[in-house]
Amino acid sequence: HGLFTSLRCELRHKGVHVMIVCPGFIRTNLQTRALGCDGKIATHKQTRVGPEDTPENVAKQIVNGILKKKSILILTFMGKLGYLISRLFPLLYEYIMTHKFKKEL
Repeated sequence: HGLFTSLRCELRHKGVHVMIVCPGFIRTNLQTRALGCDGKIATHKQTRVGPEDTPENVAKQIVNGILKKKSILILTFMGKLGYLISRLFPLLYEYIMTHKFKKEL
């Protein structure tokens, strides 16, 4: 988050807008080609936090965020909750995510 804040400050005077986008899980073909820790295509069910969104809906929300010049765009309830926890309790957030995604790590 801090890196993008610095970038935003450095480029603002040049008319460049920087927006962080946290889309959550998007329904794409990437899930069918994701690699496991052995470098081969993962065959286990992949862990998700919250429902998947469509690429079209995510694109619409990103365009709206650009038009409103948002500095950060978090698209899902679980994403917003996770962001809040990560900012208030970073170690708790790391523990929860590590535990949740243990199979993939």
